[in-house]
Amino acid sequence: MSAVLCIASCAQQPHRGTIETPLYEVRNTDVIEVSRIDLTDSTTVLHIEARFTPHWWIKIVSSTFIADENGTKYPVVSAEGIELDKKFYMPDSGEAQFALTFPPMPAGVNSIDLIEGDEQGAFRIWGIRLDGKLPEIRMPKPVKLHEDETLPEIKREYGKATFKVKVLGYRPDYQKNTIYLKIYNLLSESIVRDYLSEDGTFQIEIPLVQTSSADFHFGGLQEPTTVFLEPGKTSECTINLRESCRRTSLFKDKRDEEPFIVFTGAHAALNQSFVDADMNQIYALAATMEVGDVTRSELAGYDMKQCIDRMIELAQNRMKVYYSSDLPLAVKDYYIMSECTNLLADLARAADKLAYVQTIEQGKSREDYTATLNEYTNERNNLITVDLVDAVNMPFATYTSGYHKVKEMYMLKPVEGVLESYPFMKTAEDFLEIADAFPMMRDIRMFKPLDKEQQTNLRQLPDAIRRYIEDANADLIAQIERNKKIEGFGINETGEVTDEDLFASMIAPFRGKTILVDFWETWCGPCRNANKNMASMKEELKDKDIVYIYIASESSPEDTWENMISDLKGEHYRLNERQSGYLMKVFGVEGVPTYLIVDPEGNICWKNTGFPGSETIKTELLKALGE
Repeated sequence: MSAVLCIASCAQQPHRGTIETPLYEVRNTDVIEVSRIDLTDSTTVLHIEARFTPHWWIKIVSSTFIADENGTKYPVVSAEGIELDKKFYMPDSGEAQFALTFPPMPAGVNSIDLIEGDEQGAFRIWGIRLDGKLPEIRMPKPVKLHEDETLPEIKREYGKATFKVKVLGYRPDYQKNTIYLKIYNLLSESIVRDYLSEDGTFQIEIPLVQTSSADFHFGGLQEPTTVFLEPGKTSECTINLRESCRRTSLFKDKRDEEPFIVFTGAHAALNQSFVDADMNQIYALAATMEVGDVTRSELAGYDMKQCIDRMIELAQNRMKVYYSSDLPLAVKDYYIMSECTNLLADLARAADKLAYVQTIEQGKSREDYTATLNEYTNERNNLITVDLVDAVNMPFATYTSGYHKVKEMYMLKPVEGVLESYPFMKTAEDFLEIADAFPMMRDIRMFKPLDKEQQTNLRQLPDAIRRYIEDANADLIAQIERNKKIEGFGINETGEVTDEDLFASMIAPFRGKTILVDFWETWCGPCRNANKNMASMKEELKDKDIVYIYIASESSPEDTWENMISDLKGEHYRLNERQSGYLMKVFGVEGVPTYLIVDPEGNICWKNTGFPGSETIKTELLKALGE
């Protein structure tokens, strides 16, 4: 009996001593990491390594605590090397060390979480192990691609592809980790940015007319990886967040590498081959030859033939890099095909690029630019050969981003007009077979339902493409009808006001409130994607004293503008060309979207061109509110 009591007593002994580079499960920051833990009968001391931008500050708040696996909290007692609640400016090296002291850990505590306060964005490190044992992570077994296996055959059928993501080790308060998916659908390139659910999962259904590729990105990936999706089938991705954190750790070499990303479901082996591809060899091979773009100084001195020859030379060099690598055949084929289609897209724009650079460099007039462009366009049309155009006729061309760059030419005008501008495309027979579909999808994307002529022409297209466009058009019409019933947005007139007083008159009714001003246009894809991404932020801040003002110009067609704005709760203005030009000049708006934040006193306290992310805008809005 006494032996049993002795064993039980020993099992309950608290951890004591020093733990060097303790194991942990996940963290929401790359700024701080625990390098050592000193466990005594009177204290628990966490030694912290900090890495951050030199001369920028970090702060550890006095509400910092550690929590054990039962949820018991142990507040910070003191700090050495950093003062609690005070800004600590990083030294020139960008490296610093400090220690945080907490109460002693009782018996039975094997894991602790370091929580730097309850505020959003606070440092958090979960599952710091006092027993040196990480819990088991069960990842699916990856499927390997056969060495001689190439890209999947393109089967044209209309249906919805399902893409699922599961992040193991995710915590609800980890951070709003964004899923990024850029889908190269045959008819409509689209971008999805969304957040993981609280359980670390994400799922989306994507209408497609054939097997399609997409760029997929999640925190921990250095750059997007390629995934293939198929109508009617499900592709799944399991991510080990613990391994993602290890890869950015100061002490990554002291921990065993674990599986990071595993694909299952449709095209699992192919998708796995892309995420596992050793791109370092590509970078090393690329360093041995010229693979970049034609430089501005080269363009300034080239004629059209020299420009095209140089672009072809550089593209061929990039292809040689992939040919020389030991990447799987399917991965090689994809990247080489991408180079071919990207080259054709770049060649199509070469005349404009060359004329523009030479006009700027030589100080020529707009009339000189037009004459030079016409000259170069004629030369380009004679220099782009059939074998270059064949890139978009090849079996796997539609998988590549370059194909979609070429497709964008057909979004601007009818096929006949495009062939007049780009006569070399007459040999792209497979491409031209479905080219009539592209301007139809452009109109739908611009909130313009198909007219009767387009609906008649739609019947001539292949069945899968016809059904896709019919459904997209029906969805648009239904959305427009729903939008008519939406409240919470206002259409405003500027009235009789000078340009100098225009902006002041627009914000005057909202004096005392914080205002987010959004310069946008209906034709601007990034603007529209940003507005979708900010919807959840606006809902989260709905009880705050914030007004949203959206400013568009006459370049946004009025019917399209009216159909779109009901989805954007706020105050809307559509300015004439003079008014828009004046505001853009005054505020230095060089592109859309551009954002301004006006504080309650009417001062502009923040400006940004390009969408910086909902979290950044939210942070700046709260700052303006004084929160």
